[in-house]
Amino acid sequence: MERLAPDEALVRLVVTESNRSAYKCEATTVQGGGNSYPFPPGMVTTFRKRRSQNTERFNVAMLIPTGIGAAIGGHAGDATPTAQLLASVCDTLVIHPNVVNASDINEMPSNALYVEGSVLCRLLMGTIGLQPVRSNRVLALIQ
Repeated sequence: MERLAPDEALVRLVVTESNRSAYKCEATTVQGGGNSYPFPPGMVTTFRKRRSQNTERFNVAMLIPTGIGAAIGGHAGDATPTAQLLASVCDTLVIHPNVVNASDINEMPSNALYVEGSVLCRLLMGTIGLQPVRSNRVLALIQ
């Protein structure tokens, strides 16, 4: 096991494979000095409890990790029925690509917020918040 250098910060930690005896992980780091980091120190490993609480709405995060042998998710939208069921009993369902993506369909619930996996992790760690938007911007590059 390697330790981070003094000028290095962990920004991504992912379990890519697991079995009964071990986890295989990938880590992404940035190097810099002083206040030059684009991310706050400890973003991945430090839980930041929110200072305020808003209980007006019932929000649910549905997370299906990659590489751990989950029974559903990441294959032809097979977790979509579960997402639809959860969405029917909550105000907002926060999901990521492994939950509803399929080769040609995406039947995302209307009350879902669709975010990339690391964004969902940062939300759960308390380092960011989410706000629904009217529409997303998409850039398609074709060569």
